[in-house]
Amino acid sequence: MGTVLNAGILLVFILAGFADSAQKCHGSPRTYHGKPCASTTWFHDGRQGACGCGFDGSDKQFDWSASKYTAAANQHFFDKNNKQWCGQSCGVCVNLTTTGGSAPGGVSTTEGLSHVFMVVDLCPNESPNLEWCSQTVNHPVNKYGYDAHFDLENGVHQITNGLNWDNVEVTYEIVDCSHAHTIEHMTPSNSNYHQCECYKLHHGK
Repeated sequence: MGTVLNAGILLVFILAGFADSAQKCHGSPRTYHGKPCASTTWFHDGRQGACGCGFDGSDKQFDWSASKYTAAANQHFFDKNNKQWCGQSCGVCVNLTTTGGSAPGGVSTTEGLSHVFMVVDLCPNESPNLEWCSQTVNHPVNKYGYDAHFDLENGVHQITNGLNWDNVEVTYEIVDCSHAHTIEHMTPSNSNYHQCECYKLHHGK
């Protein structure tokens, strides 16, 4: 004989399923096992970005910037002084590790997956990015409680198809790009960043 669930019990199961795929980081700013958390999204616009990683005389981004693990960071992470071009974090690499949860509107994934992304662009503190990238000195978290946000480059579907990430929640830490590149070739190398205009102007790392 089959089991019959009443509506109350069924609702509990449904809500538990939603909680499973929701944010696992907590606090303000959000952390997970003592590590700072970030929200993520993904994008592709084909432009050189706010670190000038594109061909001279055009706004077209380098192939590696479109196809490897690169990201646009929220304004406060990109540059503490609110510069929108050649910020302090141009060329910085961040190790992003999934929590198993997701940012609002996203899909959860396996916990503990780590990949290293290079910051080559800015997610500005303006519409339509305000829910994600509005962190400031006086308001250090975005709408969802994260002090950092990374908009991941998806030029060859390396995020949505390659990693199967869709607005996943991550912890983050700054790491050495060269070491990361030797382990995972999808991470750009320092020599890649040295092609960018902001490196030539002695900005960023």
